[in-house]
Amino acid sequence: MSEYLYECHLHTAVASKCGRITPEEVVRLYTAMGYAGVFITDHFLNGNSAIDKSLPWKEKIDLYADSYRQVKKAAEGSGLDVFFGVEYHTGNAAEFLLYGITPEWLYEHEEIMDMSPRKVLEFFRENGILVYQAHPMRMRGYVPFISLFPDCVDGIEVYNVGNEPIANDFAQDYARRYNLQTICGSDLHRITQGTAAAFVSPIRLTEPKDIKKALDMGGTGMRIMQNPFVEKTE
Repeated sequence: MSEYLYECHLHTAVASKCGRITPEEVVRLYTAMGYAGVFITDHFLNGNSAIDKSLPWKEKIDLYADSYRQVKKAAEGSGLDVFFGVEYHTGNAAEFLLYGITPEWLYEHEEIMDMSPRKVLEFFRENGILVYQAHPMRMRGYVPFISLFPDCVDGIEVYNVGNEPIANDFAQDYARRYNLQTICGSDLHRITQGTAAAFVSPIRLTEPKDIKKALDMGGTGMRIMQNPFVEKTE
């Protein structure tokens, strides 16, 4: 059976304040690791975004989406598919990966910035957008408490490279208890990150929403990938 590797959680220096990897480096890294595609999921405007929040809404969305556009342009001719995504922040450090959302949809929905966490998650799904909670069991100083919404998501990220092992284990238990679809992500911020977590799909994705189709077909596999540009340490 064919296998295709995808990055589901990635931040760039273009739109994420914490991002250190350029569009060209994204393409160089993921083509070297044999990936079929990547989802660009920079922190949205209500998170750790590099976008000037004083600008008009449409201008902010254009600047935010520019990271995706730059990676897509850099990937031309490489064979690497590039998809637009979002990491949306709902408060209390709860963050959600959105697939199937577009810049054009965002132009028309500035009201998402003022909705409650539950309301906005329901609104995304009502509009056909896939919602997966990122690193739901993360234990960090900036996370005051864990916020979970099992009835408002399509699934969760059960393995995040940046998480402590116990947080990923708890996420696996949570997914099993509530029968949630599971994805993984590198949460990549820089080209010097030692490992990546590849989502293994049985089909080649042609659009972002195909990730659910892959999951429905059993594409729940994960593969830990070694960064070829970083010397492996024991």
